[in-house]
Amino acid sequence: MSITLHPMRTVVSGKRSSQIRVYSQATQPQYLQVSLRKVLAPGQEDEREVEVEPGEAHIAVTPSRFALAGGGNRLVRIVPLKEVAEHELFYRVLFETVRGPEDESVPGEADQVGVNLVWGCVVTVRPETSNSGSDHSA
Repeated sequence: MSITLHPMRTVVSGKRSSQIRVYSQATQPQYLQVSLRKVLAPGQEDEREVEVEPGEAHIAVTPSRFALAGGGNRLVRIVPLKEVAEHELFYRVLFETVRGPEDESVPGEADQVGVNLVWGCVVTVRPETSNSGSDHSA
């Protein structure tokens, strides 16, 4: 897979969405599938990623599948879905190549070994901050 992502890390805060641009370095069209994983215990020794159901995620990624022309680029949006609790959440948006419509039957495919790279972008979901004043109890 010959793509690059920009940026490799982004932030979604409050109602403000974000975006990732995917650039093709290939000469042939590529077909990509986007998936979302939640990062648990980020920066800790036991950090891990888990699949997240779309209804449970605090963000949505659109489009989730797309074709990318050789040498072209595509904008992928990250949209906040619901309010976040008082702490930051971390997600990883993964971009993986998949078979295209013309790739259904390739002669001699059984004799080939392929390597499939997956690129990821870290998305930080920050709680909406309030500047409505502070508690001045006496």
